[in-house]
Amino acid sequence: MEPATLVFWTLNILVWIGVVAGVVLWLLWAVKWFALGRRTPLLESDPEAKPFWEWSDFLIMIGSFIIAYVLAAYAFAGTPSPNSLRQSVPAEQVAKPEIDAVLAKQSEHAVDSTKQRNQYRRAIVLHTFASFSAILLTLVWLQASYRRPLSAFGLGVTFADVRRGLIAAVWILSPVLLISSLVSWLVPYRHLLLDTMASDPTWDSFALLLVSAVIVTPVAEELAFRMLLQGGLQTLANRMLSNHSDPKPRSVMIFTSWAPILASSVFFALMHLGQGAAPIPLFVFSIGLGYVYRQTGRLAIPILIHFVLNLSTLCVEFSRISAGL
Repeated sequence: MEPATLVFWTLNILVWIGVVAGVVLWLLWAVKWFALGRRTPLLESDPEAKPFWEWSDFLIMIGSFIIAYVLAAYAFAGTPSPNSLRQSVPAEQVAKPEIDAVLAKQSEHAVDSTKQRNQYRRAIVLHTFASFSAILLTLVWLQASYRRPLSAFGLGVTFADVRRGLIAAVWILSPVLLISSLVSWLVPYRHLLLDTMASDPTWDSFALLLVSAVIVTPVAEELAFRMLLQGGLQTLANRMLSNHSDPKPRSVMIFTSWAPILASSVFFALMHLGQGAAPIPLFVFSIGLGYVYRQTGRLAIPILIHFVLNLSTLCVEFSRISAGL
């Protein structure tokens, strides 16, 4: 067995061991909930950061991303085109017309492949730069607008965050990966990450995707959708809840608790349109992340879960393409 194939199957086995562990945890919780009557939540509510920011801050980050992307794209517009790699063949080197045709076709294919690979890399670099810029600009905006330290927003990371994040990852990723496997049979999965690895399965490409998809993207997306959008909507819901006299109806309590999670999850799924059936499992994934964030008030935990999903996906797909499977 080739080393790349061995790595691919090893990674798959490890991922599915995690899925099975997650299913077992869900079954144990269901037994406690339904059979034993122990109505305990999956994660105890102990938010360390109560949302006080507004949902409009989400628009600030989206606007920062768009501006940074446009400026970077404009700067990249002056880079040499892959077509400049095209080289002419001296007439004295052409022995026969049919050989010339073959060489011309090979040259066209090489230029097209290089152009496609460069386009994919350019798109990833632009997205990474814009995401990183949006993160920095948003953090500056939050501090300038609310005059509070970043710790007041639930930012920062502790050992407890890592421990809870890894445990929650097993809980959340098991149903997400099962749903993803099911819907992928019906609608093929499409993503720039896969296109880039397929066109350029090198370690340089892997490193670029590692920085973009595994490090920058989870931070940017969780900051935008979990903290700013869900947290901002929670602020709005709490304001509506305060207008109700005590005792507050149970239906109102449930609505104000889950509406921000569901609304932000819908936007999160819509952002991934065009990637086949990916919005379906990602909607479930977002609900899980939203629940974790609501219960803990710590952004580092959903970021870590997102990190685990993207890292496992990247490693499995890179090993699969490298093995030619």
